[in-house]
Amino acid sequence: MALICCHDIPLFFANIDSPGEQQKYSVALIEHLFSLLPPQATVVMLYDVGCVLTRSIAKFDILPEDITSHLRFATTAMHAYGHEWACQLEHNPWMCVGLGLSDGEGTERLWSCFVRLIGSEMKADLGEWIKHHHKWGVKDQECMALNVINCCETSVEDLQAQWTDQQQSQLSICASLQTTKTMLEKETASNDTLNVLESLQRGHDRLMDKVETLFSSLNVQDRFLELDGVNLDFIRVLLMACNLKMNIQKRAIARTKLHQHIHKAITKRQSVLMTAIRKFNLYCECLELLHDPTWNIPLPTPLPTKLAELHGDQTLMQDVWITPSIGEVPRWLEDLDIRDGIHALLK
Repeated sequence: MALICCHDIPLFFANIDSPGEQQKYSVALIEHLFSLLPPQATVVMLYDVGCVLTRSIAKFDILPEDITSHLRFATTAMHAYGHEWACQLEHNPWMCVGLGLSDGEGTERLWSCFVRLIGSEMKADLGEWIKHHHKWGVKDQECMALNVINCCETSVEDLQAQWTDQQQSQLSICASLQTTKTMLEKETASNDTLNVLESLQRGHDRLMDKVETLFSSLNVQDRFLELDGVNLDFIRVLLMACNLKMNIQKRAIARTKLHQHIHKAITKRQSVLMTAIRKFNLYCECLELLHDPTWNIPLPTPLPTKLAELHGDQTLMQDVWITPSIGEVPRWLEDLDIRDGIHALLK
């Protein structure tokens, strides 16, 4: 294991002499780094499972207070999109203030350079890599982001306030859902209940073709009293869109874990994923036609139909709202220009 600075220069190495990449190696590297830094130094560590290490350090007091008070963790950019949305809000480096476009993949680039084991070429390649990304990456993205911000006609301060509001709202929702799931699996639910849940999960794909018929037969107003007065056709399409969005999220995240599989398997999954996305976008169009603003139900956003765009689309992990919003609908949820502006601001 290696500790790399933000310019991809290796600082320290730890020899892994046990099965697996255990947390003790990361902790040892961090302690050694802080022993050489001034007391007031602040450090951000980008690690594949930085979220897990954060919890371990907080729960078991592994590191002293004088280190943890000056230390923050983030996940690496490549791994971040395989994590839950609540985790991304806290640990995705491209959503953390001050990290810019840092991706945390310096260790991977180091191992790649080690193949040749020629120091002079490593230094030359590093310079070329920095120049290339500065010329074709940072400047282009900065120009595109500024154009989006200018087009949305909203101040940077307003966009930052909306982004903060979005983080607080979504972290609160995700935390509640996770707590409920944990209680159901470990404490509250009986064995029979858990067996039923497992059975439903296994039969999910088989039942997808029958979803529309199922929702049509439900008396939705009796089950969702808060939807009283909302058009029945709108509710049916909304619930089908909610269910399909969850299916798309699972397939899209699973696809990020297929890089070691054969190309045939990837192609097969892409086809199923694209079919689901196109169907979801049709639901979004239908909902827009049926929608009445007085219902106070935010409309879902259509998803990109290109996998390259889907990978970086932040609406992918946003759930479909199936209940009216209490009070005024937040601008970050209702206004597409504000959402685009926040996305550009994070760049």
